[in-house]
Amino acid sequence: GYKDLDRIINYRLSPINVSVHATDPEVRAMMLNNRNAGKILDYIKYLTDAGIQVNAQIVLCPGINDGEVLDRTITDLAKFYPNLLSIAIVPVGLSKHREGLYKLEGFNKETAKAVIEQVEAWQKKFKAETGSNMVFCADEFYVKSETPIPEYDRYEDFDQLEDGIGLLAYFTNNFKNELARTEPRPINKTVSIATGKCAYKFMREKADIL
Repeated sequence: GYKDLDRIINYRLSPINVSVHATDPEVRAMMLNNRNAGKILDYIKYLTDAGIQVNAQIVLCPGINDGEVLDRTITDLAKFYPNLLSIAIVPVGLSKHREGLYKLEGFNKETAKAVIEQVEAWQKKFKAETGSNMVFCADEFYVKSETPIPEYDRYEDFDQLEDGIGLLAYFTNNFKNELARTEPRPINKTVSIATGKCAYKFMREKADIL
């Protein structure tokens, strides 16, 4: 509620990350199973009017808050620029243990590609109007759709790096810089790298280069 927001403002906890998911009141209330969840725009306005900067996150669920709902969410959030620093689009994460839970579908190659195209169209619009791309897709969308990862500069200040927004581009940039100042020498040992399935191909390519 507003008491929590006042605490954020009083202590100048800025920038702050806000899980938005959807600005359509009915969609957000359904997603969070909370009838008061539809007030998210009022809360963000309260914070940004007080000078608090916000990074918004959208966990995207196919058939629920994607497509036209996502367009509305991005449109609504963009009105808070420049105190709205970034919008991160993250794919829903599904486990095998969903008995009794709402039936959700994950993204496949085609649907992940469609999200990238939708977001990149918004990036072009925002870049022309504000100089910032503002909205960004999580790396998983690029990996899943087999789309090349955007270049390092496209991610600007990497505001939501910890949520997987530009993590691979950031790693690649550091990898290239370190490799350029590393002198080749024989190493007589075996090295193992632990990584997740999603990043396996990426890490395999870097290991081969090294």
